[in-house]
Amino acid sequence: MNIKKTIHDIQLRLNQFFLIYTKFLSIIISLSLLLVTVSVTQATEIINWWQQKVDTAPLHPDSNTQISTLVGLGGFGLGRMQIDFSLKVNRSENSNHKVAFTTLPGETLFIPDSEPLGSLIPIPVGASIEGSSDMTCDTSNDCHYIVQQGSILYEVFRANLKGGELQGKSLAIWDLSKKQLDSGRGEHCTSADAAGFPIQPLLWNADEIQASLLNESTGNGDLGHAIRFTLPNDRIATDASLGGVSGRLYVRPATHAGGPRGPQESVAYGARLRLRADFPVDGYNAAARVVINTMKRYGIVLADGGRIALTAESDLYTQTKWSDLGIHSRVFDKTPDATPIKAEDFEVIDTGERIAETYDCVRNDNQDTDGDGILDADDNCTLIANTDQRDTDQDSFGNSCDADLNNDGNVSFADLDLFRARFGSNDPDADFDGNGSVSFVDLAVFKSLFGKTPGPAGTINPGYDILEEIHIEADGIPSNTYSLFTALLGPRALEIPDLFSNNHPEIEHIQQQFGSPYGPYFVFSIHRDIDHDRGLFPANSDRQRNEVKAYDKSVPVAKGMLGETVRYHWYFRLTDNFPVTPRFSHFMQIKAFDGAGGGRQPIMTLTGVIRSNGNQLEVRYNPTNESPLQVLASYPLDKIRGQWLEAEVIATYANQGYLRVLVRNDTKEPVIDIEISSIDLWRNGAFFNRPKWGIYRSIVDLEYLVNETDTVDFADFTIQKIAFTNSDGSVQ
Repeated sequence: MNIKKTIHDIQLRLNQFFLIYTKFLSIIISLSLLLVTVSVTQATEIINWWQQKVDTAPLHPDSNTQISTLVGLGGFGLGRMQIDFSLKVNRSENSNHKVAFTTLPGETLFIPDSEPLGSLIPIPVGASIEGSSDMTCDTSNDCHYIVQQGSILYEVFRANLKGGELQGKSLAIWDLSKKQLDSGRGEHCTSADAAGFPIQPLLWNADEIQASLLNESTGNGDLGHAIRFTLPNDRIATDASLGGVSGRLYVRPATHAGGPRGPQESVAYGARLRLRADFPVDGYNAAARVVINTMKRYGIVLADGGRIALTAESDLYTQTKWSDLGIHSRVFDKTPDATPIKAEDFEVIDTGERIAETYDCVRNDNQDTDGDGILDADDNCTLIANTDQRDTDQDSFGNSCDADLNNDGNVSFADLDLFRARFGSNDPDADFDGNGSVSFVDLAVFKSLFGKTPGPAGTINPGYDILEEIHIEADGIPSNTYSLFTALLGPRALEIPDLFSNNHPEIEHIQQQFGSPYGPYFVFSIHRDIDHDRGLFPANSDRQRNEVKAYDKSVPVAKGMLGETVRYHWYFRLTDNFPVTPRFSHFMQIKAFDGAGGGRQPIMTLTGVIRSNGNQLEVRYNPTNESPLQVLASYPLDKIRGQWLEAEVIATYANQGYLRVLVRNDTKEPVIDIEISSIDLWRNGAFFNRPKWGIYRSIVDLEYLVNETDTVDFADFTIQKIAFTNSDGSVQ
């Protein structure tokens, strides 16, 4: 027997077996992933109560009595179904400025109904409050401020912007991506609306109607949600026998009653009324019919006391205008040849027993939705039990509910490709069940999370409270690139070669590209033989600069004052062949503004440099303009070129200050991690400290700069003013 041949045959058969097995496994994975993509359209949609039809819902046993009582009291306010168009919904992108919530002078919050003081609220450019053309308002009126950012809705009652803070009587924050509890934000708890509802989902706007008409031009469509309405408080039911304050009461879906003082037989706060199915639509135009159909199918909900029955959204921020649709305030009682809509045309839906109003609000914060023993406020997966709270990518979402492998905020086809590549490995981020390997069990988890955002998660205490913040993020629109910086950092925030006639005006030195794990990103470029330092050539011929900066015209949060703590967070990537020299290549600086020596030397930098032990990424520190340079930390640059790095700097600006610098590589491992609890971060005579990002480098040693063009990529700049907190969340 030829032993060598036998061994060779066995090895060949084994290789063939593993090849066949690998192909089979690949087919199984591909088929499974295909099932994932097919099931995207089957993802469970969150349906809240205002999105549920009531066209076949049972009537309240006393429906006729309640409606006849209301009619006897005068029906709707002003005796007609009039429309109020004064409420505006501001919509904010992630890059917009946020300000802290505070109380009105001489008044107190609705506690614990309101979100706490210091809560951050977006203020987009051009924002305005109900009854005002800007962010100031006479708070003797309701002055609602409503702003939506993604799925998060902020609603303030009696809002007024003053001194960089948003004053108000009550703030309610809603996450519209979540299923709302039957008791809303809490039993006996109000919101910015008396009944405890979110306002925006119950408004109707011109764009909604236009969208419905595009699907059904005759007006047979609807809005897909209930509509908010009001009644005078003396027409809303009370019942002293229930024991509530002054006999006040409400019914679901309300969680609170305002100031009703009507007879027991009338309709209650929170009542859901339905327009009778046979109400004639003849004479109404198509747009009005959409609203009428909505009242028949989804109903109207009693949200507050008021004289004008229906509430529609102002068309200030919508593309379609009410005049385009032929909708005006009296369309439902003044349309020629159409039947006016009156209170007697409605029926009362049975939504449960009346609840006596005690005004003892009990917020729903202390709940454990998934039953894993961790309260939602502290749980990094609130809907999936995960007692271990594994979060290997440290994004505050537990692995059990986070299949967003590229951290772009959505579980998409890009994550599908990443999961496919990691299948069978021990990659911790794709190991959703935590058993040490990426298997078919994890594939099932991925399938259940596909098409969704990570989480939801509670608020994980990061060790500080955010007092104020701004974000600057690429939006993928080239014409917006420079304005994304100047809108917040000021018109002279850009120190880039193309803005100076004696520099390099022919091309834009900050551009946008797609394809990072964080979505669109900024590309900062520098040209060895052409670019200079602003307009200072030939005086500063030994260096070149392409940076963005904060300065005295920047928004307040970008300027770190004496005694304040500021957090800077961003992502950046050096190209594989980005060169450094023995002198400096700064990627981030913190500088004093108008301090000693005019803030000439930076206080701290993140710098690339050549040392005797190779190319290094360094954290450099200069306590004064005259003091020698100190290197606080370093890491071999060659190990992290070409990777997206995450960087965080936290600095308390004082002579006995605090500094934390953390840089992570693309596997989220720290490559630089320093914390100094007593360090001088304040230059005597300084007005404030400010950040700079980009490329600022020496060109004295040209032999090291082997490329004519070099680039550094940046993404998602964040600046926050913070206050350190204790483990229980209290401010230190």
